[in-house]
Amino acid sequence: MTKIRTLLLACLLAPFCVSAMLHVPVGDGPHLATVVLQFSSGDTFVFDTAFQPATLTGLELLDIVEAETALTTHRLDFGFGEFVDGMTYGPHSDVGFGGGENWWHYWTRADNRSPWVSSMIGAGDRVVTDGSWDGWVYGNAMPPTYIPEPSSLFLGLFGIVSLRAARRARPSIKAAAGPRPDRCG
Repeated sequence: MTKIRTLLLACLLAPFCVSAMLHVPVGDGPHLATVVLQFSSGDTFVFDTAFQPATLTGLELLDIVEAETALTTHRLDFGFGEFVDGMTYGPHSDVGFGGGENWWHYWTRADNRSPWVSSMIGAGDRVVTDGSWDGWVYGNAMPPTYIPEPSSLFLGLFGIVSLRAARRARPSIKAAAGPRPDRCG
């Protein structure tokens, strides 16, 4: 029974442990913004991006990540602004418009407590400040799913507390059965 509890606890904690390992620090400076890349395979990468000026654009944020990692962005210039047409990071690559939702969707949020919002402006016009989050998702019109929502965190913690409480509250078989009649004290 202990092995089952340990397995359940490991399953509850796994998403939080994995998420803590995938943050990649890049850049230099007193300000910090986060870039989340989610490829069509579902593989997601998070870059904690430090920068020096008080503000920069979403494209400049990607430039920092690209300069210090294996990330390569593919951009198209339409004269009124650049469009991110593809990204490659190690063996992960999604490039070009493939019809339907198969393109890079751009999401933003003011900080880690704010909801993701589909950007109505391009990354070249987005003003990034300290604490901002930029998310890029290929092939899916949903916001990045990598960061646990507060409700997921609550459910995970609730599961851990419940398992521990159930373990403490369960009476032992010996105590519940009382003395055995076939044995003399």
